[in-house]
Amino acid sequence: MQRKRPSEIRLSHHLRTHYKPLLLGLALAVVTTVCSIVQPFWAGELIARVQDSRPVIKSLAFVIGLSLLVAFSSGLQQFILGSLTEDSTANWRYRFLRSFFALPLLSRQSRGGGWFSSRLVTDPPMVGRFIGGSVVQFVQNSILLLIAITVMFTIDAPTILFPIVLSIMSLLVAIGVSKPAGRLRSLIQGQNSTMSDKIMTAVSASPLIISSNADDLVRGEIETSVQSSRNSGVRLNKIYSMLGPISVTLMQIAYAGVFVVGGWRVASGHLGFPELITFLMLFNIFQTALQEVAGFPAAISECKAALGHFSEIRLFINRAVGACPFLRHGGVIG
Repeated sequence: MQRKRPSEIRLSHHLRTHYKPLLLGLALAVVTTVCSIVQPFWAGELIARVQDSRPVIKSLAFVIGLSLLVAFSSGLQQFILGSLTEDSTANWRYRFLRSFFALPLLSRQSRGGGWFSSRLVTDPPMVGRFIGGSVVQFVQNSILLLIAITVMFTIDAPTILFPIVLSIMSLLVAIGVSKPAGRLRSLIQGQNSTMSDKIMTAVSASPLIISSNADDLVRGEIETSVQSSRNSGVRLNKIYSMLGPISVTLMQIAYAGVFVVGGWRVASGHLGFPELITFLMLFNIFQTALQEVAGFPAAISECKAALGHFSEIRLFINRAVGACPFLRHGGVIG
């Protein structure tokens, strides 16, 4: 049986420690999802009543009420998950600080200030955003996708077949972009950390550098780091420039396909105009949810990279435990 990596174990534990706000966020996500799916049907009913010159006050009031409920549920969910994000970020920073100040002198001096600063300032928000936002959003949008597809097939299967194929192709392209992009973002973060280390060293050692007439040498080392970060950024931009527009174009063609096929089905009498409006609103929900789901692999990559950086702190802990007995009693990253 393959052993789990330390970062995965810590993330699983962290999810369990925040299960209450996560469950509440998921409950609100269910409310928002149900209302979002029901809304298009009542909008279609409202249009049908207008066409048939029937009373619309009750239908209009119900549509407005659903909109207000969605707004309230979304706002409350945002508040709860936003608070969870900040709590999670602060929690990881506290863990880092306990670990750092438990290290002996040699371990603290084994890396530059920028390296430690990155793990305090940059990495914890990545984990916090994943815990407080990405997990619940992924579940919510996955549910939206499944329900929207099922309902659209129920309304009129021929209208959705072609757009669904294009949408899946768009999803695959987006996932294909997210993996190398995530690796490059992690690389850029490490290069920026190295750059920060070098400039902090240059500042603290300024008297020695100036007296040794070593300005050009130190500047050259920092410029090398700048160039490395720039090259990685250019590679990241190439990935987005080449593959990003493909995904967007496929989604736009899929949406146009719904208009064309749906319009033809209305003209041939197989689909009513109010049903077409309902269908278009559902497909818009589907596309939005699909884009959110497509971004989940990138969020996983960022979170894993951040946890990987925290695992490096754990290596220091393991090496220093003999010199620092406090570490045996917990209170550190792990």
